[in-house]
Amino acid sequence: MRKAFVGLLMFSFLFLALMGSVSADTCSPNGGYTSCNEWGNSERYGEAEAVSYVKIQGTTVPGIQISGNYKNGYFIGPSWIPYYIEADRGYVYLDQSSWDSLWNTADCDRNDGKSCRNFDEELGSQGKYYLTRNPGESYSACPIFVGTDYDEDEEEVGGSMPGEVSTDWAWVYTYGAWGWLGNDCLKAKQVECFDDGDCSSDQFCSKAGEWQSWSCQARVCAEGEERCFGSELERCEGNSWIDRGIMMNKCDVECLTDLDCEEDSVSETFCNGKSIFQTNTDNRCFNYKCASTDQDELIEACSFSCEEIEGDGTICIDKICEPGEKMCSAEGNSLLCENNEWGLENICAEGCEEGECKSSTKMIYGVVVGVLVLLILVVIVLIVRKPRGKR
Repeated sequence: MRKAFVGLLMFSFLFLALMGSVSADTCSPNGGYTSCNEWGNSERYGEAEAVSYVKIQGTTVPGIQISGNYKNGYFIGPSWIPYYIEADRGYVYLDQSSWDSLWNTADCDRNDGKSCRNFDEELGSQGKYYLTRNPGESYSACPIFVGTDYDEDEEEVGGSMPGEVSTDWAWVYTYGAWGWLGNDCLKAKQVECFDDGDCSSDQFCSKAGEWQSWSCQARVCAEGEERCFGSELERCEGNSWIDRGIMMNKCDVECLTDLDCEEDSVSETFCNGKSIFQTNTDNRCFNYKCASTDQDELIEACSFSCEEIEGDGTICIDKICEPGEKMCSAEGNSLLCENNEWGLENICAEGCEEGECKSSTKMIYGVVVGVLVLLILVVIVLIVRKPRGKR
């Protein structure tokens, strides 16, 4: 029948309309869909008329052309392409290199457009074409949505003879297609989670291993959190407490060796009693704490006393005299010992003797005594020398 020409005509129209990787819009989007293509045709033959109409609609996520919860290259949950087809049959064909390849593969003409062959999936009139459904699944393909519709009409008409009944009929079928040609067109990877916000409040997104194994896990600890057991440090890594051992400046650890503490030191000299001392400070690491030990060291034992003198430091003072002791100065004055120093007690007019000033009375008495002694000695000498008489 010449009506088969209608199908070929529609095929030519579709081929020209779909030369791009995605066909151009030719109808208004319906119900939130963002891409729409439609094809329709009607044919009258005598008193009979057949009408065929195919419309395919889809939607795209900006930049990736797939619906779903998309984050940085991954879908959290299923990914899909919504579609709408008004036709007797709907199909999906994958990875067709050209429109000629698609129609040769589908071979819809074989059954006058009532059905097509070799499809990858048969579709209903509208719904979601899922790329992925479960975590760990991935998709990489070029889907084309195809619809085929067949209509025919038969009408009784009068014959050439009175009372004669005959029929007149017409049939038509059309194809519709929308999608991507070639290969590596659409990519999707589905994961359970991409970050902690995809999990419940008491869970975190574990991204250990490959993306296929990313999943929400019960939260044991926050990443990087630290805690102490005595001096041992534990750090949260990968939702597990990892023992990191003894670490400086963690868990009140001040030192690991003596070198981590201050250097040993020696104090200035000081007096302690009658002797000179200095303090030696020994700094050591003990139980991961820096501890200081002070030890006083005798520098010099002074014979009399120790004294701290500004500018001279600490020195020993030698014993000069006993308190209250007296002596005569070279000038003949009386000196008295106080605070280990000789001080002037009296100026002696008559001189000094054994630390005491000589008095004038004593001097006269001494002269008198001296004269008497001398006289006695003279008398004795005279008596001894008196001449004796002759006999």
